[in-house]
Amino acid sequence: MRRSVAVLVLAVALVLTACSSIHSGYVTRKEYHPAYTTSTTTNTCYSRDSKGICTFSMPSTTVNHFPERYTLSLQLDDKTGWVDVSPGEYESYEIGDYYNGGSE
Repeated sequence: MRRSVAVLVLAVALVLTACSSIHSGYVTRKEYHPAYTTSTTTNTCYSRDSKGICTFSMPSTTVNHFPERYTLSLQLDDKTGWVDVSPGEYESYEIGDYYNGGSE
């Protein structure tokens, strides 16, 4: 179960990253997102009586860790989008600078 959730979270992250319509442009905004961890506890019923009432359940906790992210908002003509960058790239670009897809 935990592995399935982790795979799903990774797949969604990859899809959202791939959806950005822009890879270079002028930096319009910078955002740093610190790492964080979430946990969710649910009770799973393993046994029910003849009336459907749960007679035995156990808690299950899922923990998800999200690493820190450094992002730049870019704009070029009518295209806008966000790109994830390394901490070094994040520090080296200021608002108004031209970001060329990570290539110097």
